[in-house]
Amino acid sequence: MPFHPVLTRLCFAGLLLQGWSAAATPQPEEVLVVYNSRQADSLAVWQHYASRRPGVLGIDLDDPGLGPGTIDYSVFVSQLRNPIRAHLDSAGLAESVKVLVLTKGLPHRVRDRYANDIGDRAGDASTRIEGGRATYASVDSELTLL
Repeated sequence: MPFHPVLTRLCFAGLLLQGWSAAATPQPEEVLVVYNSRQADSLAVWQHYASRRPGVLGIDLDDPGLGPGTIDYSVFVSQLRNPIRAHLDSAGLAESVKVLVLTKGLPHRVRDRYANDIGDRAGDASTRIEGGRATYASVDSELTLL
Protein backbone atom coordinates (compact mmCIF):
# COMPACT_ATOMS: atom_id res chain seq x y z
CA MET A 1 0.00 0.00 0.00
CA PRO A 2 1.55 3.34 -1.00
CA PHE A 3 1.88 5.98 1.69
CA HIS A 4 0.74 9.57 1.49
CA PRO A 5 3.47 12.01 0.31
CA VAL A 6 3.30 13.73 3.71
CA LEU A 7 4.73 10.58 5.28
CA THR A 8 7.92 10.79 3.29
CA ARG A 9 8.33 14.55 3.73
CA LEU A 10 7.67 14.51 7.45
CA CYS A 11 9.94 11.56 8.18
CA PHE A 12 12.72 13.14 6.15
CA ALA A 13 12.21 16.50 7.90
CA GLY A 14 12.32 14.76 11.27
CA LEU A 15 15.58 13.04 10.41
CA LEU A 16 17.14 16.31 9.29
CA LEU A 17 15.93 18.21 12.36
CA GLN A 18 17.43 15.59 14.64
CA GLY A 19 20.77 15.69 12.85
CA TRP A 20 20.57 12.02 11.95
CA SER A 21 22.37 10.66 8.95
CA ALA A 22 20.30 9.46 6.02
CA ALA A 23 21.22 5.89 6.95
CA ALA A 24 19.88 6.17 10.51
CA THR A 25 16.45 4.76 11.21
CA PRO A 26 14.31 6.03 14.07
CA GLN A 27 13.34 3.39 16.59
CA PRO A 28 9.62 2.46 16.64
CA GLU A 29 9.10 4.17 20.02
CA GLU A 30 10.43 7.41 18.48
CA VAL A 31 7.72 7.48 15.80
CA LEU A 32 4.18 8.72 16.42
CA VAL A 33 1.70 7.94 13.64
CA VAL A 34 -1.22 10.37 13.57
CA TYR A 35 -4.38 8.87 12.09
CA ASN A 36 -8.14 9.29 12.13
CA SER A 37 -10.06 6.05 12.53
CA ARG A 38 -13.15 7.79 11.12
CA GLN A 39 -11.41 7.98 7.71
CA ALA A 40 -10.99 4.54 6.12
CA ASP A 41 -7.78 5.46 4.26
CA SER A 42 -6.21 6.90 7.39
CA LEU A 43 -7.04 3.84 9.47
CA ALA A 44 -5.76 1.48 6.75
CA VAL A 45 -2.41 3.30 6.58
CA TRP A 46 -2.07 3.19 10.39
CA GLN A 47 -2.82 -0.54 10.46
CA HIS A 48 -0.33 -1.23 7.68
CA TYR A 49 2.38 0.92 9.29
CA ALA A 50 1.85 -0.67 12.72
CA SER A 51 2.06 -4.18 11.23
CA ARG A 52 5.34 -3.36 9.48
CA ARG A 53 6.92 -1.50 12.42
CA PRO A 54 5.89 -3.28 15.64
CA GLY A 55 6.15 -0.97 18.63
CA VAL A 56 5.45 2.21 16.67
CA LEU A 57 3.27 4.66 18.58
CA GLY A 58 -0.05 5.97 17.33
CA ILE A 59 -2.64 8.60 18.14
CA ASP A 60 -6.19 8.24 16.85
CA LEU A 61 -7.84 11.63 16.41
CA ASP A 62 -11.21 9.83 16.11
CA ASP A 63 -12.88 12.84 14.49
CA PRO A 64 -15.71 12.33 11.98
CA GLY A 65 -15.44 15.94 10.76
CA LEU A 66 -11.72 15.84 10.06
CA GLY A 67 -10.88 14.70 6.56
CA PRO A 68 -8.44 15.30 3.75
CA GLY A 69 -7.97 18.66 2.06
CA THR A 70 -7.59 22.20 3.34
CA ILE A 71 -8.66 23.38 6.79
CA ASP A 72 -8.90 26.68 8.64
CA TYR A 73 -6.18 27.55 11.13
CA SER A 74 -8.64 27.32 14.05
CA VAL A 75 -9.53 23.76 13.01
CA PHE A 76 -5.83 22.91 12.71
CA VAL A 77 -5.25 24.15 16.26
CA SER A 78 -8.28 22.54 17.90
CA GLN A 79 -8.48 19.25 16.01
CA LEU A 80 -4.85 18.48 15.14
CA ARG A 81 -2.16 20.46 16.95
CA ASN A 82 -3.68 20.61 20.44
CA PRO A 83 -4.73 16.94 20.60
CA ILE A 84 -1.27 15.82 19.43
CA ARG A 85 0.45 18.18 21.88
CA ALA A 86 -1.79 16.98 24.74
CA HIS A 87 -1.05 13.33 23.86
CA LEU A 88 2.70 13.92 23.78
CA ASP A 89 2.55 15.67 27.15
CA SER A 90 0.15 13.31 28.93
CA ALA A 91 1.96 10.17 27.75
CA GLY A 92 5.39 11.61 28.59
CA LEU A 93 6.47 11.42 24.95
CA ALA A 94 7.43 15.07 24.32
CA GLU A 95 11.16 14.33 24.54
CA SER A 96 11.24 10.83 23.07
CA VAL A 97 9.13 11.13 19.89
CA LYS A 98 11.37 12.29 17.08
CA VAL A 99 9.13 11.78 14.04
CA LEU A 100 5.45 12.49 13.43
CA VAL A 101 3.87 10.56 10.57
CA LEU A 102 0.62 11.84 9.10
CA THR A 103 -1.51 9.28 7.30
CA LYS A 104 -3.55 9.57 4.16
CA GLY A 105 -7.01 10.91 4.94
CA LEU A 106 -5.84 13.81 7.12
CA PRO A 107 -5.84 17.48 6.08
CA HIS A 108 -2.69 18.59 4.29
CA ARG A 109 -3.01 22.38 4.08
CA VAL A 110 -3.95 25.24 6.40
CA ARG A 111 -6.04 27.82 4.54
CA ASP A 112 -4.82 31.43 4.32
CA ARG A 113 -6.86 33.61 6.68
CA TYR A 114 -7.46 36.32 4.10
CA ALA A 115 -7.34 34.61 0.71
CA ASN A 116 -8.95 31.16 0.93
CA ASP A 117 -7.60 29.70 -2.32
CA ILE A 118 -4.22 31.46 -2.40
CA GLY A 119 -2.26 28.21 -2.24
CA ASP A 120 -3.74 27.24 -5.61
CA ARG A 121 -2.46 30.36 -7.40
CA ALA A 122 1.35 30.41 -7.41
CA GLY A 123 1.69 33.97 -8.73
CA ASP A 124 -0.60 35.42 -6.08
CA ALA A 125 1.03 33.32 -3.40
CA SER A 126 4.49 34.70 -4.14
CA THR A 127 3.12 38.26 -3.95
CA ARG A 128 1.64 37.56 -0.51
CA ILE A 129 4.86 35.90 0.68
CA GLU A 130 7.06 38.73 -0.56
CA GLY A 131 4.72 41.24 1.09
CA GLY A 132 4.84 39.34 4.40
CA ARG A 133 1.11 38.67 4.30
CA ALA A 134 0.92 34.92 3.69
CA THR A 135 -0.82 32.97 6.44
CA TYR A 136 -1.30 29.63 4.69
CA ALA A 137 0.91 26.61 5.41
CA SER A 138 1.14 22.87 5.11
CA VAL A 139 -0.13 20.89 8.08
CA ASP A 140 3.12 18.94 8.38
CA SER A 141 5.25 22.10 8.43
CA GLU A 142 3.08 23.60 11.18
CA LEU A 143 3.41 20.42 13.24
CA THR A 144 7.21 20.65 13.20
CA LEU A 145 6.75 23.50 15.69
CA LEU A 146 5.57 21.04 18.34
